[in-house]
Amino acid sequence: MMQPPLWCRDTFKSLCAFISSRKMSTFPATLMRSLVAWRGKARRDGRPCCVDEATSPAMARYLQELLGTKTDGEGEVAKNSPPDPNADVCFMIESPYRVLKVAAKGDVEQLRKMCLDDPTKLTLKDRRGWTVAHHAAAHDRPHALVFLHNQGADMEAKDDNGDTPFHVAVLKDAIEALDTLLDCGVNTSITNLQGDAPIHVAINNNKISVVGLLTRRHQHVDLFQKDSRGRTPLHLAAHYDFAQCAKAVLESPGFNRCPNEACNYGYHPIHLAARNASVGVLEALLRFADSRGCIREKMITIPDLEGNVPLHLAVHGGEIKAVELCLRNGALISTQQHDSSTPVHLACSQGSYDIVKLMFTLQPQEKKKALATQDAQGMSPLHCAAMFDHPQLVAYLLDEGADIDMVDKEHRSPLLLAAAHRGWRSIGVLLSHGADLTIRDSNHKNILHVVVMSGGCLIELLSLNQAQESWWKSRITHMLNEQDSLGWSPLHHASRAGQISSLAYLLRLGASVRTKDKRNESPLHFAAKYGRYNTVRQLVESLNGFLILNECNDEGKTALHIASGEGHTRVVQLLLGKGALLHRDHQGRTPLHLAAEGGHLATLTAILAVHSHTLDQTDKEGNTPLHLAVCANKPEVVSQLMTLNCKLVENNSKCTPIDIALHYKLFEASLALVTHPRGPNEVLSTSSQLNGCICMALIRTLPRVFEAVLDQAIVRANVKETSRNFFIKYSFYPFEMNKEQLEGERIRKKDPKFRPLPLYACNAMVDCRRVELLMHPLTQTFLEMKWRAYGKYIHLSFLIIYLVFLFLVTFFALGYLGHSIHMVPANFTTSSTLYSSTTPCTPQFVYEPQEASGSIYFSAVAILVFAVLNILKELVQLYHHKLKYLAEGINMVEWTMYLTSTCMVLPVIVGGEWKAQQFNSASLAVFTAWFTLLLYFQRFDRIGIYIVMFLEILNTLIKVLLVFSVLIIAFGLAFYILMYPGSHLSFSSVPMSVMHAFSMMLGEVDFLNIFVYPYFGESTKGDLLLFPITTFALLLIFMILMPILLMNLLIGLAVGDIESVKKNAQLKRIAMQVEMHTDLENKLPEMLIQRVNKTEVLVYPNAVCGSNWIHRILGALNFACPMNASKDVDSEAQDSKSAEEYLWEEIEDQRKHLKDMSGVLDQQTKLLRLIVQKMEIRSEADECDEGVSLEEIIRAPSITRRFHSSSAVRRMPVPKKDI
Repeated sequence: MMQPPLWCRDTFKSLCAFISSRKMSTFPATLMRSLVAWRGKARRDGRPCCVDEATSPAMARYLQELLGTKTDGEGEVAKNSPPDPNADVCFMIESPYRVLKVAAKGDVEQLRKMCLDDPTKLTLKDRRGWTVAHHAAAHDRPHALVFLHNQGADMEAKDDNGDTPFHVAVLKDAIEALDTLLDCGVNTSITNLQGDAPIHVAINNNKISVVGLLTRRHQHVDLFQKDSRGRTPLHLAAHYDFAQCAKAVLESPGFNRCPNEACNYGYHPIHLAARNASVGVLEALLRFADSRGCIREKMITIPDLEGNVPLHLAVHGGEIKAVELCLRNGALISTQQHDSSTPVHLACSQGSYDIVKLMFTLQPQEKKKALATQDAQGMSPLHCAAMFDHPQLVAYLLDEGADIDMVDKEHRSPLLLAAAHRGWRSIGVLLSHGADLTIRDSNHKNILHVVVMSGGCLIELLSLNQAQESWWKSRITHMLNEQDSLGWSPLHHASRAGQISSLAYLLRLGASVRTKDKRNESPLHFAAKYGRYNTVRQLVESLNGFLILNECNDEGKTALHIASGEGHTRVVQLLLGKGALLHRDHQGRTPLHLAAEGGHLATLTAILAVHSHTLDQTDKEGNTPLHLAVCANKPEVVSQLMTLNCKLVENNSKCTPIDIALHYKLFEASLALVTHPRGPNEVLSTSSQLNGCICMALIRTLPRVFEAVLDQAIVRANVKETSRNFFIKYSFYPFEMNKEQLEGERIRKKDPKFRPLPLYACNAMVDCRRVELLMHPLTQTFLEMKWRAYGKYIHLSFLIIYLVFLFLVTFFALGYLGHSIHMVPANFTTSSTLYSSTTPCTPQFVYEPQEASGSIYFSAVAILVFAVLNILKELVQLYHHKLKYLAEGINMVEWTMYLTSTCMVLPVIVGGEWKAQQFNSASLAVFTAWFTLLLYFQRFDRIGIYIVMFLEILNTLIKVLLVFSVLIIAFGLAFYILMYPGSHLSFSSVPMSVMHAFSMMLGEVDFLNIFVYPYFGESTKGDLLLFPITTFALLLIFMILMPILLMNLLIGLAVGDIESVKKNAQLKRIAMQVEMHTDLENKLPEMLIQRVNKTEVLVYPNAVCGSNWIHRILGALNFACPMNASKDVDSEAQDSKSAEEYLWEEIEDQRKHLKDMSGVLDQQTKLLRLIVQKMEIRSEADECDEGVSLEEIIRAPSITRRFHSSSAVRRMPVPKKDI
């Protein structure tokens, strides 16, 4: 086994000797635990305990010094070692925190030795942030503190809580340490993190002896220092009722100022003492006032920020001793605070009978004044006691002479206030003392109004002992039909709130059900408005209930009108069952109109079940219920009315329901109209005076609704999609205008010969940029039908003709002009000089005419004829389109092609001299002809979109280059000025310099040949760089701005928003198809168009293709058809849907689910009501009728408003001719 080191053996021998000497009492327990842990770790590691490298020889030295033994070199214990004087003291010799424990022990000699060896130990802190001064102060070591002060230690150092040694000494009651620190001159006003100085800490912890010391040494302590809340030490003593601390502060010679200082909240020490019932502090403050010659009455009446004197606060605290002390020292019970309330008001509000009795006993002279004093609301103490239902206090106040019928600012007596808060006991006391029942408040409400409005039950009021007397009954009978300022009787309030029991008692006492308010509404109108089913039943079944069943208010509405408009179906059914008639209101509307306008489907169904003849009745404006339902945007009601075969008629403004929906852009109502089974034949096929063709108006105004129409026009077979018999039927009625619509348009436009534009719906989609409609499968199939019927034949014919023209132009340019140039010497002359250059580097050349063959001549004639015919066609288009024609860049390309091809072939046809123009024209003709072929491919599907995207990007680039051409010109001119003197050919002229700057922008800088070699004089061409500094600086700026910045900008603008470019490309591609079919149908005979057009198409996606090899080739290439197959169209249309549409669909689904859940909950509620009724279970909820809750009534707009309909805000549109 491996032998342990010598130092480890010595350590254990020393430990054994220490144990044998029986000094275990001084052995530290922490060290014992460390040794055990050390030995256990060594055993777990599988090695001897002495080999643990976590320890070191320092452990041996530490143990030897601790045990007071030494070992020799062989590990034997030295017998003659001198005894250690500190053998009985446990020091952590190697610990840096030993100095803290030495300071706590107060060993000045050891502390002096350690600090002289290492002065940094004076600033050492433990985990709490305590320094040596903190430890010395905490353990009350004055000699250590003096030594530390002399050594320059920081006696005002703060720990982690912000406490100084002085704070710590205060907390530990270290009196001698505090005295020493004061002698050392420490700052006693330093605050900790809580904002407390040592004096605050002493009083907060009720350190009486410390406070006594600090007040005696007042020269060093600020007795008026404030904490973070602005409280002085006296405030704190008053707050916690530390009377001894307060006396010490007040009796201190240093307390030479007035104690009436306010804290941050406006309270003086006397206020806090009174509020917290600190009787001892309060007495001390008053005695201090006497000792300083201050009048007690003056001190006891000091107000705070709210005007409260100490008596108010003492009443708030509820401590009768504090109240008595204030009263005996001159506080008046009639003193008013800022809201004019006296201490009596506060005591009456709290129900403090003993305090009120004490105040009246000690100050009888102020009793009458206090009882008659009114606060800011005009309430007397009796009002306060009655309002909070303190019957004993009410009786006492009345016995003391309080005015029983005094009213406040709202003219409410104590009786009315008690009734408003359902204080039945106080009401009994007031009535027994003769309170006046006839008093009414400022709104003319009597006690019955108030009880019903507060939700109280009249049974409680009528069950009082006084209610059995005859005078009580006569007065109650007189008050039953009294009306308030709105004209409401108690029965109105009970009907409005649905208080069944109160309503029953009112009816039993003889309340009239025919009482009308200022709007001529009876209680039945109120109950019907808020859906009080049981209330309505009680009113109708009362003695005179049949008389109010069909009574009207100022708007001509009966209870049935109001219940129908609010959608209370059960109330409507009850009224109809009791014989309510379907009168019209002043606007000529029946209850069915109001139910439809409110969107109450169940109510509408209930009315029609009894009075089905009202389905198509109109009001004074000619509106049917369908008009109002559409105007209110209620799709469920619209669908139900359409299902019931209501008539689609015009109102007095010549507006149909769909006109209203289009005018106000009501999506839900429009969707319900057009997607109903009656929609295609009765809505879409009509023409209105306001909007004309409905389909066109939907495309312009509500494209999503028209998209639903297109979806409805696609019908799938009711078989499996994988079956061979599966088909999709596409009906094209949304794109066709019938005879009725055509006649309507002619009448509206006053043109009997009016003929709509072919593909009017598709053209409207293009004009309004409705890409989602153009990409719809029905629109794609419709255009495909046009393409297959006649478009592909005509377009392929045009394409073949153009290909022949392209071949002839290419053949003529390359076959004839391409072999006619011969280079001759400069002095050679001929009759036909083609070009003569003045540039010495360019040789002269002439053209030797050759005999044109028959094919060349035929090609020239064909090219000329094609060009002339197309020039005539372009002139006609220019005449029709005018400036719009010039805005199309493609037209300029075609004009260039036709003119240059004509100029190219003219010498062959008419003869004449050949010049350079023929070659220039030939090059331009060939280029534009092939470029135009590229434009022809725009109408094809797979490649057309990329061509259109190319043109979109080209358009963007041209616009940007036109803007930044200023930079190109600027750099071109600058380089011309710097490089021209150096004989650089590429900068020999201004145009050449600008062109070279443009090529440099593309990356063709040629840095070596143009800049480097001329700079060092090694250019083979003799070029020189005469201004190198300016040239290179300009070149650096050029490289930053042009190739880097501008080119990246151009690329970002060109392809940055590729999705937007693709969307515009799709729109343009389909727009070209629409324009092509429109032009063709304008030119083709109408009879032919009607013959080839189809109203519907059946597509069999799973059918086998036909045997026609031409169709197979075209279908395989998918080249001659402008549209994809139906499956591709569906997927493309699906992809075109935006995230907003998906979100809208999800919201609609969630709305339907919530509606279904609401219906289920209503059914369950009704079932539970029936169960409760059958089981004869009664609860507090039975006192309130069903319908709108009182909280919702309070949150609703002011009840004084009339029952306005939405038509008052959303007026019916009128035709333009009537405006």
